[in-house]
Amino acid sequence: MLVAGLSFAGYIAIRALGARNGPLAFGLIGGLASSTAVTVTASRLARGNPGLVAPFAGAIAAASATMMMRVMVLLAVFAPSLFDIAWPMLTAGAAASLAAGFALRYSAAPSPNDEAALPPADDLWFALMFGGLLTAISLAIHFAELHFGDAGLYALAAISGTFDVDAFTLSAARTVGQAALPVAARDAVLLAVAVNTLVKGVLAYSIGGTALAKRVAAVIAVSVAAGAAVWVVA
Repeated sequence: MLVAGLSFAGYIAIRALGARNGPLAFGLIGGLASSTAVTVTASRLARGNPGLVAPFAGAIAAASATMMMRVMVLLAVFAPSLFDIAWPMLTAGAAASLAAGFALRYSAAPSPNDEAALPPADDLWFALMFGGLLTAISLAIHFAELHFGDAGLYALAAISGTFDVDAFTLSAARTVGQAALPVAARDAVLLAVAVNTLVKGVLAYSIGGTALAKRVAAVIAVSVAAGAAVWVVA
């Protein structure tokens, strides 16, 4: 039901803050729950409202930034040693994504008609289907962990990143100093974050269409490039 709830939250944010500020606030706050669900919701709303494509792409960018900051908080709490070597990459990626979100916010000026034409999203059936898909992915992650074990840290990171990074981040935090070296665990977390970010582009294209996907792809390129540049230097 998270998708349905976020759809309603997106509708309320736009009604309260307007078509320019509402999606960005929706992305920042909704990203605390699930940046993937925000991407699904924003893509569906953008598909039905072409005039709001840029603001909803900004919402996805903001949600991605929040996701990266959320990962940093988890690492700081549960694995400070891992946080110490991961925060520069995550900070760079989050800052780039947030900057792109603000750029998209100012890149278009939605008309009053765009705002008035935005109805409350009716996402119940889609939310149920999405929930079933997430359950299937969670089971796949569980069996992948059993199959690969600690040696498959990177493979598990790639699989987990297709949907959720929090569970994997906590798993990686537990392995530091036991089954995995800090650098390996850090790189696995960064891989999960990168995969999760790339998946947002796929969702934007398949649900929201080409116009949204182009903007989200630009956000992804800037964010991943920023994090990768810091990783190379480190």
